[in-house]
Amino acid sequence: MTLGKIIILAVLQGVTEFLPVSSSGHLLIAQKFFDFSGVPLAFDVLLHLGSLIAILFFFRIEIKNLITGKDIDGNYKEKERKKIFFLVILASLPVVVSGLFFKENLPLFFESLGVLGVCFLISAALLFSTKLFDKKRGKKFAEISVFDALFVGLVQALAILPGVSRSGATIAAGIWSGFSLVAAFVFSFLLAIPAIAGAFLLELPKVAEQSGGWQFGLIGLFVSSLASFFSLKLLKNLLEKEKLFWLGGYCLLVGLGLLFFG
Repeated sequence: MTLGKIIILAVLQGVTEFLPVSSSGHLLIAQKFFDFSGVPLAFDVLLHLGSLIAILFFFRIEIKNLITGKDIDGNYKEKERKKIFFLVILASLPVVVSGLFFKENLPLFFESLGVLGVCFLISAALLFSTKLFDKKRGKKFAEISVFDALFVGLVQALAILPGVSRSGATIAAGIWSGFSLVAAFVFSFLLAIPAIAGAFLLELPKVAEQSGGWQFGLIGLFVSSLASFFSLKLLKNLLEKEKLFWLGGYCLLVGLGLLFFG
């Protein structure tokens, strides 16, 4: 791998991991169209670790407040704080179950450009839908119910498909459920922590069996962390300006393009 290839992949991973345009879909496009195949597993795993570091740093205040008993909306009682931890775990279960259930057949979805195009169109629909519910928001973080969390988790399970954005699915589901933009944003990325950490830990034993990729991975980790951090800032800015649906237009174009070439 060349230094240029390392930087391109790291930036691509970092930007598309958190912007609701699907990192898995873009990495698959890079592999199929631009000869980015044969990436060492250690490199890929460390790119995801870079994204996880970016989340933990970006949401450090929210995470600290949640651990110490304070919330983005005010102060938590101990019972409410435990409830939020429970809701994050509950919302994470559907993606774990679906991942295990479809584990054997999931690679089939990574082989067809047509299927990838349809998945990007699903992402586009999710993002466009956020504009339809912009008058029904307002539910604060502490007001998220068990049903809300489970619903967001079920929609998040769609993101096991390449081309379906995890952040787009969870933010859209939160907005459908009446979350405030802040609550939808924070809850989405609290869910990302166990999702990315779990994927990292699952791949770690395989990485230990390999001897190559680490030197590239450390560079990629640094670049991916920076790109992920700035993509989070951009996403927050788009949400605050209520322009998230703009990215739906991008996913629509990519999806139609893949259907045409596929």
